[in-house]
Amino acid sequence: MRIKEETKKSILLYILNKIHEGCPTLSKTVSEAFEINRATVYKYINELIQEGIVRKIKREQYEIIAQEYRYHLERAKDELYDETDIYRTCFEAHVKNLSLNVKGIWDYVVGEMVNNVIEHSEASELDIIIKQDYLYTEVRIIDDGIGIFNKIMKHFNLRSVEDAINELFKGKLTTDSENHSGEGIFFSSKLVDEFFIISDNRVFTHNKYSESDIFSVEELKDIGTAVIMRLSNFAKRQVRDIFDQYSDEEGAFIRTVIPLRAIFDSNPVSRSQAKRICNRLDSFSEVVLDFENIEWMGQGFAHQIFKVFAKDNPEIKLIPINMNHDVEKMYKHVILTKLGS
Repeated sequence: MRIKEETKKSILLYILNKIHEGCPTLSKTVSEAFEINRATVYKYINELIQEGIVRKIKREQYEIIAQEYRYHLERAKDELYDETDIYRTCFEAHVKNLSLNVKGIWDYVVGEMVNNVIEHSEASELDIIIKQDYLYTEVRIIDDGIGIFNKIMKHFNLRSVEDAINELFKGKLTTDSENHSGEGIFFSSKLVDEFFIISDNRVFTHNKYSESDIFSVEELKDIGTAVIMRLSNFAKRQVRDIFDQYSDEEGAFIRTVIPLRAIFDSNPVSRSQAKRICNRLDSFSEVVLDFENIEWMGQGFAHQIFKVFAKDNPEIKLIPINMNHDVEKMYKHVILTKLGS
């Protein structure tokens, strides 16, 4: 039976994803998933090898071939002037064959992150590293500047670098409010599949990660700031869709999501921790507090947010999500407690 072209594309993409995952029984898994014989699977794998997309390591083990491109720019040479020019020079050619929505995402996130280097980092040098294979594109933007967390901490007179990272999660944070909205990092982190900011040996990310995967990279030693972004070449999301999730009908940025586990190393317990979370939340109409992987929260933390802050800011909608039994029990306890008791 002749396999339709669209079905074949699906099989090839499935094979590549299984290679990416390190599937130890590749031909058997693909054969069973699509109900085709193994000879056909091997035929498709050989086609991928001939096209230079994958290479064989040993029996039933393959790897996807990646290309790496590096660009080094210096402010002294007037190369850190315009993010649009940098995008055209260093990046545009590498995404020209991707879908319009994926190119739109890269246009936005690379432009925003490079602009941060140009206007905020005080960097003298910028390195852009692009790693690309058939499935994914990864971009590393590395500068030798002051360091984003330190700059935020000093500008807003925050107590620690951790407080600066906390503020980044909320969005609408900028050290130049006259010229910037402070939305670039927030929306960039939502648009790509993986997003990391590394500075001062600390990480801002919404993603799960292994520190060894990040800090073993030679380029990330003695840096000001490194931004790492990774996106599937076959992503379906649109820039507009992500903006709409956090905006009202007029397009105003009114909603934020705060992943508490990414901010606190342990379970949040104190009023002081809650006050730091609540800082600047009056910039939003709706705040989602994500308790995923939080095992328990203290009465003081919960009371400060869901009673004190809620009473002082009745126009702000607080939405807790992903609460386990113990967290939800404390939440209900403080909700039913009279203020002042």
